[in-house]
Amino acid sequence: MRIIIALIITNFLLMGCSNDDDVTEELVSDNPVAEEPDVSVTEEDIVQEPSTKLAAILSNISSPKKVAIKENFLYFSQEIDFPRRTIISKVDITESNPKIIDVFEPNGSVNAMVFNGNELYMSMPGGFFGSDSKISKIDVTKSNPTLIDVVTGLNTPLSMAFHGDNLYLSAYTVNKILKIDISATTPIATDFMKVLDPRYLVFHGDNLYIGKPTAKNFQN
Repeated sequence: MRIIIALIITNFLLMGCSNDDDVTEELVSDNPVAEEPDVSVTEEDIVQEPSTKLAAILSNISSPKKVAIKENFLYFSQEIDFPRRTIISKVDITESNPKIIDVFEPNGSVNAMVFNGNELYMSMPGGFFGSDSKISKIDVTKSNPTLIDVVTGLNTPLSMAFHGDNLYLSAYTVNKILKIDISATTPIATDFMKVLDPRYLVFHGDNLYIGKPTAKNFQN
């Protein structure tokens, strides 16, 4: 199987640096460990629909962070300050006045959420600078879900995306994309490819899009 890798690079405005958006696509084999492809895209490649409007679904909620959709329900994490905790909640987005339903309270923060069937996978940071993070999951069809650890001892996976039975992770602190075969009896994380500072992942068919920040043209 082959997967096309596309890098979406955002150049931060730091002390007067330029703001050019770059994108590229390269065909790479699905074998560890592929190298990061070169990037070449201009701002003209990015088109914004003039009719696009932002519509509020919910308001007055506490620090919503991560989101995932399953059927008609939008799941999202809320970070509560006092006392400090995280709550996974959901709303029916087909309702005109959706009611927030609390689903689960994990013991820790959540960096990312993604569904595979009825199971909600969560990236949960831990350890010094995320050096002992983990991927855990819950079955959202259960009235009282139990948190199950899938893989532990990871380095700060920030984003996740499924492609078949493979779960891809952006481990930005170690400049890698990791892959987990969740169908394995004992899943483990293996190196998929090296990418400098990968942050966000999303699949479209066999195309894996990777969002990453870069900073250039520093000025004093």
